[in-house]
Amino acid sequence: MNGSTIPIPSASAQPVPDAPAPRRRRGRRALVWTAVVVAALLALVYLGGGWYFSGRIDSGALQSNPGPQQATYNLEVTAVGDGAITYQASGDTSPSFAQPSSYALLWDGGSAYVGPPSATTGTTVTRPLTDIVGTAPEAGTAAALERDWYLGDPSTALGLPFRSISVTDSHGTLPGWYVPAASPSTWTAVMVHGREGFPREMLRELETVHAAGLNAVVITYYGDYGNTPYDDGRFDWGQTEDEDVAAFVAYAHQQGAEHIVLMGNSMGTAVVAGYLASASDVSDIDGVFLDSAAVNAGQVVEEGAKTVALPVVGAPPSSLVAVAEWMSGLRYGVDWKAIDYADDAVWDQVQTLVVHGDADPTVGVQVSRDFAALHPGTVEYVEFPGAQHVESWNTDRARYQQVLGDWLQQRMAG
Repeated sequence: MNGSTIPIPSASAQPVPDAPAPRRRRGRRALVWTAVVVAALLALVYLGGGWYFSGRIDSGALQSNPGPQQATYNLEVTAVGDGAITYQASGDTSPSFAQPSSYALLWDGGSAYVGPPSATTGTTVTRPLTDIVGTAPEAGTAAALERDWYLGDPSTALGLPFRSISVTDSHGTLPGWYVPAASPSTWTAVMVHGREGFPREMLRELETVHAAGLNAVVITYYGDYGNTPYDDGRFDWGQTEDEDVAAFVAYAHQQGAEHIVLMGNSMGTAVVAGYLASASDVSDIDGVFLDSAAVNAGQVVEEGAKTVALPVVGAPPSSLVAVAEWMSGLRYGVDWKAIDYADDAVWDQVQTLVVHGDADPTVGVQVSRDFAALHPGTVEYVEFPGAQHVESWNTDRARYQQVLGDWLQQRMAG
């Protein structure tokens, strides 16, 4: 050591290796990227799923595709004899295939009535068979079940005198039926069928209406088969059809009606509700009868979505259904708030009877339950166990007629 100092390299002179990123920072980046990927996938799922379900909403609830009164023959008769008929599916089966209800049975060249199944197997159903009209069916005949039960018009189906009528409004000339009461009456029921239905659909209720002593006006409306079609091919759920109800109500008044009872089935209930919502005066409405009340179209869609089965996830989540409703509003111009009539104040002004089957796959029974709960003082609700869409009459005819008949008599008694 000679006393000289040993130079020490400065810190700035030495290269410093890159420090590894802290593990916590790398984990945070991974989480961010994972969140981004998940968000993108969810966006794709909701956009794609929303678009798909908005199309389902359009085809299942909005589109108007009226056609002539003809059945879809999706059954094949396998045996006939001893007052019974056995059939199997020959195409997509309807919910009525083995339903414990009574129906008309139709085939090319004839019709009959069938009761609840007396026997079922995995592929066939046997029902009692009565009142064959036309050529009797045989093995191999294509057939169909028809919930309307009564075929034809008030005269051919029920033996009631009637006249064909028409009214005119901005939708053109609309045909209908006028069935006078057996004795002069100032009470008239104005009856509105459901989506893509026909006036004959109301013959089941008409039987009880006539027995109670009311006149009846059975209407048609915008978009019905033979009437002016919708501009965009879609129902308006009471937003424009209310004008048609108003025209037939005016006709009823012209015939001497002082008290009106409005009656609707399925989407016909929305048409009735649309009329009540738009009417400036409902003092002449002395009762409303709704079968399978579709008074909140958005809830009808939401309840229907619960019956849809998707791969892996099952029923679509409510958030996806909400996106689909929003998209259908954009794609098809649907104003969901406008066609939610359930909480309208008018229901607190009119006495209303609602009937609904608890096995309805089309308009979920919860729609009617919630509607009745909103108006406990004016809306009476009667549920029919096991009945499907607008089939409470078919499932328990005696009870249905009793409930409706008693309610009509109460309304007429004041």
